[in-house]
Amino acid sequence: MDTNNKTAFISTNTEEEKEKIMENVGITFDEIYCRGSSLVEWTYVQPHLPNVRENYYKYSGFAGKLWFRMKMSMARAKNKIDTYYTMKALAPEYLLNRDPANQQLRASMAHLHIAPMPMLTDRLTRVYAIKFVDREFSPHMLTDWNKYVLMLGDVQQWDDLSLAEEVVVDMANLTLKQVVVLTPPVVKKLVKCYLDVLLFKPLSMHFVNAPSFAEAVFTLVKSLLKPKIADRIFVHTEKGYEKLHEHISPKYLPKDFDGEGPELKDMHNAWLQKIDSYREWFLENDSYVVREELRQGTPISYSDVFGMKVPATTDSMTSHGESER
Repeated sequence: MDTNNKTAFISTNTEEEKEKIMENVGITFDEIYCRGSSLVEWTYVQPHLPNVRENYYKYSGFAGKLWFRMKMSMARAKNKIDTYYTMKALAPEYLLNRDPANQQLRASMAHLHIAPMPMLTDRLTRVYAIKFVDREFSPHMLTDWNKYVLMLGDVQQWDDLSLAEEVVVDMANLTLKQVVVLTPPVVKKLVKCYLDVLLFKPLSMHFVNAPSFAEAVFTLVKSLLKPKIADRIFVHTEKGYEKLHEHISPKYLPKDFDGEGPELKDMHNAWLQKIDSYREWFLENDSYVVREELRQGTPISYSDVFGMKVPATTDSMTSHGESER
C-alpha cells in the first residue's frame, strides 16, 4: 500500500463491495436514495426537529443508508433521526461543541488511536481498531475520546456502507485511572450514545491484552446491553493477538495487531485530516438540536432516556467545551 497516499487509509466502498452488499439484501442503490428522500421530507414536517438543509444529508444518501441499517424500516429510521437530535440535547458533552480544531481534543487524540480498516471483511463487515497509545491520562480525555469517536462515526457513515461492525480494542496500556472514571452513569450514557446515535450494528467486539482489573467494567457494560449484544463481547486476557485472529483474519487487522493492514497510527492520522475537512459541517451541526417544547405529545426528558436525574457534572462539562470554542 502506498503510505504516502493518505486516501489509501480511508475506508470507502469499492464497486465490488457495493454490489455484494446489494446482492446480499436484495435492493438497489436507487431504492436507498429514494427512501432517503422520503425521510428528509418527513423531517420537514416535524416541528420539534431542526430544519436541516437537504445537502446536510448529502442529497439523501446518508438518510437512505440510515434506512438501510435500520433493517429497511421507515418507522425505525424515523425514530433513529429523532433520537439523533434528541440525544444531542441530552448528552452535549459528547455530541455538541465538536470543533475538530479544538486544541484539547487534538491533544487527547494523541493518546488514543482509532480508525476503520480500509477494506470490508469477507462477511461485509467493517473492522474498527482502537489502541491506547500510552498510559498518560487525565479525566477530560475520556470525554474527548468518546466525542471524537462519535465524530468519526458521523463522517464514516456519510460515505460508507457495510452489513455490521466489528470492533477491536488493544487494552495493553489501560490503567486504573481510566477505569475508575467509568462510573455506572457514565457507562450508561455512553452505551446509549453509541447504540442510539450511531448507525452501529456490532457483530463482535474484541478486547485484547485486557488487564484483570477491567473485568468490573465489562460486567457493568454487559448488564446495560441486550443479551444478544452482550454475547458478542469477547475479552482476551492473554498477551498478543493469537486469540483475536481466531475470530478476525489478520487480513483485516492493522499491522500493529499482527495483521496485514496498514499501521493504525497512519490510518488514525489520515482520519484526523478527513475530519478536519468537515470542520464547517461540525460547527453548523451544533445548531441542529431537538426542541422538546415543539414535540407533538409528551416531551422527552433526561430521566426518560437515562433513568436518572441530570448529573451535576453535565453542566460543567458543557460549559467547559463551550469556553474552548
